[in-house]
Amino acid sequence: MFSDERGKPITVNRKPPINLKPTDLPLFEGAFTTYVHEPMILQLEKANVFKDQIFTLRPLKFYSRFTNLFAVKRSTHLKRLVYFFKRSERLKRGIWVTDEWSVEYFHWLTDALSRWEAAARTDNKAALILPARYADKSYIHETLRLLNVPVCFYNPGKRLLVDELILPAHLAVTGNYNVSIINSLRARFLKGYNVPPDKKVYVSRSKASKRKVVNENEIIPILQQYGFEIHCLEDYSLQQQIDLLKQTKILAGLHGAGLTNMIFMQAGGSVLEFRNTQDKANNCFFSLASALDHGFFYLPPPGNGNLYPVDVSIDVGLLRETLDLMAESNGY
Repeated sequence: MFSDERGKPITVNRKPPINLKPTDLPLFEGAFTTYVHEPMILQLEKANVFKDQIFTLRPLKFYSRFTNLFAVKRSTHLKRLVYFFKRSERLKRGIWVTDEWSVEYFHWLTDALSRWEAAARTDNKAALILPARYADKSYIHETLRLLNVPVCFYNPGKRLLVDELILPAHLAVTGNYNVSIINSLRARFLKGYNVPPDKKVYVSRSKASKRKVVNENEIIPILQQYGFEIHCLEDYSLQQQIDLLKQTKILAGLHGAGLTNMIFMQAGGSVLEFRNTQDKANNCFFSLASALDHGFFYLPPPGNGNLYPVDVSIDVGLLRETLDLMAESNGY
């Protein structure tokens, strides 16, 4: 992944999970200290957008480090130059925040919208430039409506000429967060809401195609005994999810997009992540909880199969032990 052409580095130190056991230290130790970046924003004149690239004649340059997570071959750039000679549509002023992964729920909320939040400090009225396929995602439409962001869905097969383009750099390697920016973004979603949260929510992946808790029928009654509500968030609109999560004090669930919704919780909550005991790389939710000032707990169930789509089985005794500790930590 690219790491240059970003703002000044900022050191981020994170507290260990509240229930960290010495034997599980390897799961998290690589995430205790990292670097993110201050916002760096370019303002380009007469920028050409085609496919997933941005190109200017003056200077003669592609801006792949702003539009892509991975290196783009020179031959690919040369092939795409043919779009420069196509008839263009025109936009007076726009903002670009996307890369290869931005259309996915987690990356949209935490990566793309964080870049928009940084750019909005320069101009929050410019149209957000998105590939046409993004229009198929209801949560993208809803976030843009809730944040009052104008949008320009462009056809990647044509050229879009932008007179003035605001181009924020990536703020961090995905799964890491500029603390100031991510909290400013949360504040937009929670604006005007200050009722103390009291709900405990478990996010079920029973309707997902992969990565499930195979003994969920055993753990749901236990969770309910501890006061948890059970929710399948794919059944809800984004507004309904926000309304639920801003009332939530404790959020629990298996590693997956549903835990992204901790961004809609008020600071000072707690998060319980079920994560594969073999997975030492995916600390995005531990890091997000830290950035949002939530206490973080975990259960490391053994999984079967590959790490990403893995199904897991939860140890019932360990679940009770962890829920007791969470109740003690939260005072109820």
